[in-house]
Amino acid sequence: MTEADEPIRLLLDQLASSNPKFRDSLVLKAQHLSGGAINRNDRLTLQLSDGSISDLVMRRGRGTPVPGTLSRDQEFKLVHALFHAGVPVPEPIGLVQANHTQASFFRWFNGLTDPRTILKSYAGLLPEQSSNLAMQLGATLGVIHSESLAQGLESDAQSGFTCRPADGVSGSVYTLEESFREVKAPPSYLVFAMNCICDEAKNFNNRRPAVLCHNDFRLGNLMFSASPDATADTSQEPPSSYDDASSGEPYLAAILDWEFAQWGDPMADLGWLTATCWRFGGSQPVAGFLPLEPFLAGYRSKFAGFDDAWLSELSFWQRFAHLRWAIIACQQGERALSTREETLELMITGLMKASIVKPVVEYYLGRTIEPVKLLTSSSQLDRDPSGQHKLSYRSEASDLLREAWQLLRQEVSVGDSVKGKLKYQILMAANAVRLAMACDQLPTEVARIKNSVNKMAVEAECDLARDLAVWNYQPQAGHTL
Repeated sequence: MTEADEPIRLLLDQLASSNPKFRDSLVLKAQHLSGGAINRNDRLTLQLSDGSISDLVMRRGRGTPVPGTLSRDQEFKLVHALFHAGVPVPEPIGLVQANHTQASFFRWFNGLTDPRTILKSYAGLLPEQSSNLAMQLGATLGVIHSESLAQGLESDAQSGFTCRPADGVSGSVYTLEESFREVKAPPSYLVFAMNCICDEAKNFNNRRPAVLCHNDFRLGNLMFSASPDATADTSQEPPSSYDDASSGEPYLAAILDWEFAQWGDPMADLGWLTATCWRFGGSQPVAGFLPLEPFLAGYRSKFAGFDDAWLSELSFWQRFAHLRWAIIACQQGERALSTREETLELMITGLMKASIVKPVVEYYLGRTIEPVKLLTSSSQLDRDPSGQHKLSYRSEASDLLREAWQLLRQEVSVGDSVKGKLKYQILMAANAVRLAMACDQLPTEVARIKNSVNKMAVEAECDLARDLAVWNYQPQAGHTL
């Protein structure tokens, strides 16, 4: 181990003190896993004292926690209960603390988790395979929402889920309101959407019992595999596509990342899973790549309380999902983490909020919102007394940003010389430059929209139009002056 790896060694020593299996283990490899903007995950390949190999995932917090998320010990206790209830989750190994850092350890699972890889890899599934996979996913969510699991958590003093709300809608709205209160500077359109969603929820007559909601049940937190042997404790990398793993039928291997789990309405998870913002460009209603009816069939088989009449509310819960994701994005943008890389990534996430919540605001306003028109380079020129154009400092800054953006894009577009983490970092930097260029070209004043229902709606529409212009901006390469 290097000096930089000393925190990992300390945490492993704590694990070994409670689990003799890991005493005198040798760390063969420590790999920081991609994703996990809220928590950091590291894959640890260990050689145990008997010579065998064991793969673990070590999970730690990153910077300031996002409001409304479970702590390490709360999440670990929940996953432990789910594992013993038969829910497909990584096997919990241990929870430790060293030097004010708490970490949870889980058995490593092989499988596909990257959303776009899953969409590409499973694009060629046969209809029967898609139906079977959708039914598995629905049945798993049905188990999570089942009354038996809810009662088990409610009666377990160690679960942290003993205070079950009166009904599901109240639980989900309460979680949303608590999350929104923690946003330091919510834009007007987020306030408008929040008020509209809460007002509509007040009119719900169907008050279902609260269930355990994963609250982030989507691609990225769903692990799929094509081989029954892929859950074994092995150091082999997961297959890159379905074609590479043709030894078995595709199946749901595990549900990951339970930090957002809370009591709530069962339709909240269905709305989240089917919302456009979580389809990653896919055309199918369930996670972008699976059909709805087989999913519902599987869901009904494990959740006896489901009523098909609830589906009339699905569009509301999809709007609810867009708003909640926009609130989380806003919170991410307000967080400060330990490195420049992480901070830049979260700042960009924060700027996504306008595009995420756009369909919600449009629904309640009853019209489409177009981004404002950004200033052109020619409108940023000053004219001197002689009649000749003279570049302003603002225009020079815009040109510098454009050239920097073009250079960064060229670095990753030519050949395969830049790959992996470095390519991601360059693309992220290029995206940040693009957004800075858009901010520089925003008009100082935006015409007020007429015939709006109230002042709050006017402000929300104008502010959303400005932020959409920034997020949607696509600069043209080359000189413009």
